[in-house]
Amino acid sequence: MVREWLCPHCERKFYSANESRDRKYVDCAYCGMQVANPYFQVGTGYEDEMG
Repeated sequence: MVREWLCPHCERKFYSANESRDRKYVDCAYCGMQVANPYFQVGTGYEDEMG
């Protein structure tokens, strides 16, 4: 499923076929800054164990 993010830094939309539910943050495809992942789900990956 394709997911859509809006970067608060460069204000551009970017898309990914990977919804990255295991990551709290994703990197903007344009500026490289981290964006909070609205699709993040607790219990799906390594970041839950880190903190």
